[in-house]
Amino acid sequence: MTPEQLKASILQYAMEGKLVKQNPNEEPASELLKKIENEKAKLVKEGNINKSKKLPKITDDEKYFDVPDNWEWVRLGDIYNFVDYRGKTPHKISSGIRLITAKNVRNGYIKLDPEEFISAEEYKERSTRGFIHKNDIFITTEAPMGLVAVNDFNEPIATAQRLITLQKYFEKQNNSFFAFQMQSPFFQEELRQSSTGTTVKGIKASNLKQILVLLPPLEEQKRIVAKIEKLMPLVDEYAESYNRLQKIDNEFEDKLKQSVLQYAMEGKLVKQNPNDEPASELIKKIENEKNELVKEGKISKLRKASPISDEEKAFRIPNNWKWVRLEEIAQLNTGTTPSIGKSRYEGNYIPFIKPGDISSKGINYNNFGLSKDGLRHGRLIDENSLLTVCIGGSTGKTYYTDRAISCNQQINASTPYKGVSVMFLFYEMLSNHFQEEIHQHASGSATPIINKTKFGNLCLPLPPLEEQKRIVAKIEKIMNSINKH
Repeated sequence: MTPEQLKASILQYAMEGKLVKQNPNEEPASELLKKIENEKAKLVKEGNINKSKKLPKITDDEKYFDVPDNWEWVRLGDIYNFVDYRGKTPHKISSGIRLITAKNVRNGYIKLDPEEFISAEEYKERSTRGFIHKNDIFITTEAPMGLVAVNDFNEPIATAQRLITLQKYFEKQNNSFFAFQMQSPFFQEELRQSSTGTTVKGIKASNLKQILVLLPPLEEQKRIVAKIEKLMPLVDEYAESYNRLQKIDNEFEDKLKQSVLQYAMEGKLVKQNPNDEPASELIKKIENEKNELVKEGKISKLRKASPISDEEKAFRIPNNWKWVRLEEIAQLNTGTTPSIGKSRYEGNYIPFIKPGDISSKGINYNNFGLSKDGLRHGRLIDENSLLTVCIGGSTGKTYYTDRAISCNQQINASTPYKGVSVMFLFYEMLSNHFQEEIHQHASGSATPIINKTKFGNLCLPLPPLEEQKRIVAKIEKIMNSINKH
């Protein structure tokens, strides 16, 4: 159970009357409701609040669950006066009357980041809807909806749009109890059901007033608050332990995966088969393939890769493996971006991939695309290629393509030659060894970048093709097992 789920369970348990014992000698909530109604009528008569529209009678079908006999279901508008400001955006200044906006409200507290203020003149103008008092309840109505906090400022306060202030009619009513109630799962579900909007959910004051809340006897409200406040520090302690364990678990999983990849790249994950064609022969076949592609005009003549020194070989590998440079085993391309602003270049002919479209889970092919004309000014990358971010904080992030694409200049694309498994090369690029190589050879400190030449010069071990396949099968079996855990 997550800390959030534990907190939600405590609040839900409390709102069902199961957190503390009921006292049959306490004045029932029905009597408390009469006192609230009397106070409300008195405030209207004195001109302190406007007379509100009578809310619909509560039906049995609306009640979410059974509650103790001395509790009452009521509508939020029956027990709270609503103060909300709908108008022009406030003019913020560096000092004056403190302004609370929706972005300052968190569940259970107010975060003044940044601190904002309005002038005394604007405060007077805005306060025609009502003054904000200490211990009033703030609830956000949109983006995000349903965050709740009690006002703990003992000073004049102004509020902005997307925030409603709830002011109790009866002084003895316990605002802390209702603030907890508004954070409970059943109330949040009511909010969701009463909200409007598709992209951005919001709730109107008229709908919020009709939402059902629970009214226990006053003394029980106090006991519930005291119990919740006693339990919440324990939930916080649990959250600290939970988060530590989650971090350890995540780090362990990541380290385990990296250990598997490193073990694989050192030739220790599967057994070598002396009957496999050695990597040295594979390299000869790749060279023949490249020569044929040059003759056919499909690729330009490539420069000969420089020999690999013993210092560049990061670890020992099996005898039938070979250290190679990336440019020896894959065709490399850097993406390019067609001229921006020419709408004829945009279309659905082929996906256009940017660094943000690449993640550890895959490639998002749906963010942007090129037309056939756009591709003529871009660069075609074949399916079964590897896309590696080559600039910025995401340098080294890699994933494989399952279709032909085009990409921008912040990506280096590697298309393996025959005899090199794209999945083996993918796992090799994910390994700590290869990632460290990328970052060691990247230039620039503020914004690291590795160009195509340096990228192609990186060293990596190459096993025989059949062993590549066995390694990939073994890695995927282990990774699936780790992910299920």
